[in-house]
Amino acid sequence: ARWVRAHRAHFKLPALRACWIVGVSYGSVIGSAAAHYPDFDGYVAVAYPRNYLWYCTTFDSHKFETLAKSDKPKLFVWGDTDVFSGKDAMDAFFRDLPEPKTMARCAELDGVLGHYFRSKTNLATLHAAVAR
Repeated sequence: ARWVRAHRAHFKLPALRACWIVGVSYGSVIGSAAAHYPDFDGYVAVAYPRNYLWYCTTFDSHKFETLAKSDKPKLFVWGDTDVFSGKDAMDAFFRDLPEPKTMARCAELDGVLGHYFRSKTNLATLHAAVAR
């Protein structure tokens, strides 16, 4: 984000209106933590692995849960049958996040491999959420 802003300023291009960080699965954990930097205006977390956060963060899930509670705008997208971020766990986690926040759930996620957005319906849900 810093490089993009500096590059645009150097070449006298218009400044960015906003810069959001987007992550999928473990990348959404890292993105939500990085959102605290002033370079980012918000974050998008797709398939945030709430049920396995302890594993992804080497038993330091509390730190990353705290970082996810940024006061910046945030969009969470997950599937109701996601094996790594189950519906109940994500509902409770999302409920505790401060505003501004938006969520989009994808009920059609594959119940067996349900952590991946692969079908056109899944991608349409993701696209509609980001377009808001």
